[in-house]
Amino acid sequence: MPPTIRPATARDVPTLHRLIRALSAFHGEEATISLERTQTLFIGGPATALLACDASGVIGYIACLPVLRLNSGTSFLDLQHLYVCEGNRSRGIGRSLIVAACDLGRAQGLTHARIGTHPDNAGAQAAYRAMGLTETGPFGPHFRIALD
Repeated sequence: MPPTIRPATARDVPTLHRLIRALSAFHGEEATISLERTQTLFIGGPATALLACDASGVIGYIACLPVLRLNSGTSFLDLQHLYVCEGNRSRGIGRSLIVAACDLGRAQGLTHARIGTHPDNAGAQAAYRAMGLTETGPFGPHFRIALD
């Protein structure tokens, strides 16, 4: 059964905070964001988190926010974090989260979505290419998703 994708709510903040820390650890980094700052950013703040859930609970998330490009006057959706918990990867959950985020951006009238990945993350790059995302540059692998 495919996961349910839903927006994070105030009751999800501790789980979201844990997932942000897990993504940072996955990349060998330490997340320094506090639980309180997570609440401020995602509940009524500028960022949106969508959660992938199954019968066991939350199994992944995508965090995004609209960004204004001053040189063009257009806005796009920056997909800043995408994380699927260990044991749930390679099941299409990341793809489902990206599709849901793109639907959100489309509903907000944004021109496109953008997601980046670490230059050494060949798996993510291959997945984005397989989804038909267009690779852009010049600052590391970034992929553009048309929303029109």
